[in-house]
Amino acid sequence: MDSDDSLSPRQEMAQGDSINRANVFSEGIDVLPDIDYSALPQMLSRMTASCLTPDERTALLMASIVVLGSLMPTVTLRYHGSPISPMLYLFVVSEAGAGKSSIIPARHLVSTIEAALNTLNAEKKRIYDQNRTYWDSNGKKHGEVQPDIPSYEYLTIAGDSTGPMIVRQLSSNPSTLMFETEADALATSLSRRHGSASSNFRKAFHHEHISLARVGESLRIQCARPCLAIVLSGTPNQVLSLVESVENGLCSRIAFITLPTRPEFTDPFEERRSAPLECALALAPRVHQLWQSLKDKDYTVALQQHQRQEFTRHFSERFDNDEDTVAAITLRAGVITARIAMVLTVVRAFENNQLTNPELIVSDCDFLTAMTLGEFLRQSSGDIVNQLRSTNQSPYANNRQQVKQNLFLQQLPDSFVTAEALRVGNQVGLSNATVKRYLTDTTCFDKISHGWYRKRDRHPP
Repeated sequence: MDSDDSLSPRQEMAQGDSINRANVFSEGIDVLPDIDYSALPQMLSRMTASCLTPDERTALLMASIVVLGSLMPTVTLRYHGSPISPMLYLFVVSEAGAGKSSIIPARHLVSTIEAALNTLNAEKKRIYDQNRTYWDSNGKKHGEVQPDIPSYEYLTIAGDSTGPMIVRQLSSNPSTLMFETEADALATSLSRRHGSASSNFRKAFHHEHISLARVGESLRIQCARPCLAIVLSGTPNQVLSLVESVENGLCSRIAFITLPTRPEFTDPFEERRSAPLECALALAPRVHQLWQSLKDKDYTVALQQHQRQEFTRHFSERFDNDEDTVAAITLRAGVITARIAMVLTVVRAFENNQLTNPELIVSDCDFLTAMTLGEFLRQSSGDIVNQLRSTNQSPYANNRQQVKQNLFLQQLPDSFVTAEALRVGNQVGLSNATVKRYLTDTTCFDKISHGWYRKRDRHPP
């Protein structure tokens, strides 16, 4: 279950002033999660049975878990004393043509649900239009009350939506799924011009209260417990264009998976290419049944005692000792892992006709799968965020911080271990997280081995 701490999640970046920032995403993480796909719940096992590469299989599995989790706002697990539902944020990164389309079949798992909601909304609109036509021609003259605009129910929302529109959707629906295969579609919602949604995305991850007020529209919208799931895929440049700052917390809430560049042209007519899509469409009615079973009844999921102990031990060790991942990534990897376990548990209970019991216990099999995926995502996500930090120059950097960095570099010996770097950093007023970020800067340091570094000749005087 535990990964080898001596593994380096990422190859060092190319050196030189002409470095291409997109290179940080050029390869996937070195070791893929060792998952027994035959032991997954049947839906997920079937979905991933015909993927062309192990990387695409992992990406499709996670995308499917996120999509299924978006149907579970009534399912909760107590985490730090608060109830969380299995809403996840996933970003699959790859170069153009490198396989990010492999996650598209997961989007079709909810196609039957969407068709049913579209039919229901169309009927509501038909009745409203009929009543409104009558009111315009007769009712208004006789003082009758104008018919209310119906409340339409949706599951999915477009990424190309303004921040206020996203809040409206969250406030009027039990849960919402955003699934975009071109990540720059979020540029509108993240734009300050339309009211940046970044803070709302951060709040929704933890189901924190969201409110919206617009003076011009005399509008106030309240969303007491937002439930939002997100699946994105895009190129490295799309990630870089959307990440305004890795320090604002949105990055650490996203589970990143990087697909490696394809080494050769593959047969586009191979039958297996269409198998996941056909499987998703065949499973869609079954997923509709799952949604109907969950929507009007509350369920709780709980870990067994020995699982809770292993969970706490696993993430405590990584939080205290991890050299390559900032603390926020590890903290939120715990939340992500718990949510994966919830989805696996609910889907398995549904397949075994056990949703008659409102209290569901995580099996050891599903716990192992969740922990394995969670550790993989922790390394992959932390790797990307650390590399972004080492290559992104913050527009808010100030002279005082630069002075501290120069002092830090001057006082370090030519070679050193992490504990020594943290001690020197604290002496000059740098936080542990900042020191760890500096250590990922390959223009200043060479990483000799795990926890051991050497200063490069080109460091500042």
